[in-house]
Amino acid sequence: MFVLEFHSQVEAAELRLAGLTILDGSNRHAVVAFSDDPELALFHERLAAYSGAIPNGQKNAPHEAFFDSIVKIRPYGPQDRISDQCRVHVERLTSPEELRLDVMCWYPDNATVAVD
Repeated sequence: MFVLEFHSQVEAAELRLAGLTILDGSNRHAVVAFSDDPELALFHERLAAYSGAIPNGQKNAPHEAFFDSIVKIRPYGPQDRISDQCRVHVERLTSPEELRLDVMCWYPDNATVAVD
């Protein structure tokens, strides 16, 4: 799982076209996963095409709009598992307090993938 941070709004459909499975996000970031190795390989192929020479007859690099919108790609980590509102609340506590949390779990609609 990775977090993609964008400098501009990116539509969910564009992420799916790039071979990414969207788990969570907003218009400026997305938590994504690759459901299998071929999808990850395809992402790397598109990145290599974007990084390479501009093909003859084209004005822009392949997949330029998508990759140019990405500011940062980072691993999904502990900071992504708590909302900003909850983090601020916990930071302001002066003594321990019982919190009730609404936890959302992601299930990929495929038992085989869920077990992996």
